[in-house]
Amino acid sequence: MTTRRDKLRTVLATSVVATHILLTLIENLPDRHRVLARFGNRLPHAPDWRFFGPNPGVEDFHLMYRLAGDDSTTEWKEIDLSCRRPWHAMLWNPGTRPSKALFDAIQNVRRAAHESNGDFGRVLEAPGYRLLEASVESVVEPAAGEPAARSQFMLLTTRPEPEVSTLQVVLVSEVSSGAAAARG
Repeated sequence: MTTRRDKLRTVLATSVVATHILLTLIENLPDRHRVLARFGNRLPHAPDWRFFGPNPGVEDFHLMYRLAGDDSTTEWKEIDLSCRRPWHAMLWNPGTRPSKALFDAIQNVRRAAHESNGDFGRVLEAPGYRLLEASVESVVEPAAGEPAARSQFMLLTTRPEPEVSTLQVVLVSEVSSGAAAARG
């Protein structure tokens, strides 16, 4: 027979474990600074566990493009890199392969830009650069009756911060010839 004291112990233990799990989940959110800022310094710090990624990505990438004419360019437009995930994505999610390929291309370009020591030719030869250029050109739609549009892309990063996230330019590409768009 359970006593009132046993019930109280069960409720107390369950509450402590549930609170610990909730704090751990909040602490491991990508934008945890914003969530934790609501509570101030009143919450204890939970473990910062990175089960499958000891050095997780902490930056968001932004891929922008613009069209280039003979003597003018359009405003920069962002290509949405986010991936909408269905409820069953934790078990089976082949739909993330294109976004994973773009992420890998961005990492490849970023690494090439960092290791190039100012030699932009090395960046242009990176496989990731060619993939990003082709991805941007597949999004670009020339106006009806117009020749293939020439485009330029820009790669930026942001790091979620407690108050303000600032954009940092990683790379601005050359203006493409529009050849990939003409083939498409």
